[in-house]
Amino acid sequence: MSERRWIRGVLVVLTLVSLAGCIGPWPGVSVSTTLYLGEPEITGEQGTLTIWVAGMPDGGVAAIHVEIDGLLYDPEKLSALTVEGCSGFVVTNSQFADGEGGFLMVNLSGVEAGPVAKLTFTAHGNVNDGDVQLLADRITLVSDAYTFITDWKTPAYYAR
Repeated sequence: MSERRWIRGVLVVLTLVSLAGCIGPWPGVSVSTTLYLGEPEITGEQGTLTIWVAGMPDGGVAAIHVEIDGLLYDPEKLSALTVEGCSGFVVTNSQFADGEGGFLMVNLSGVEAGPVAKLTFTAHGNVNDGDVQLLADRITLVSDAYTFITDWKTPAYYAR
């Protein structure tokens, strides 16, 4: 009987530890402030690419401005680009032409982590993650506390 109780106790502890990992980072562990592109998803000639954020401070990011040349793409592989907001973001303006683009998005409440935008495009041939790039120095992030978010990064394999 005590062996069953011991096994049940071990199972309860393992379950709680597993669930704690789903809640978020452990106390004292910080997530770096990041803006990044997901992997391109292609179905037939239609493609999508999601823009994500992680570790956004001050209530999360509430405005994202990518200058017209802040998003670069290979125009021989991607055309007819559009952008739509995710997680409550609304796109107020966007422009894509000749391999570069930009947009302005706002959200009434900040997003600390998760998808913020979805790029949709027509794919011509094989599109990989190096065919679209975000230029960090051409992007402005504003927090829900109306402050500029300045200490952030984009992973090197997606940004120049």
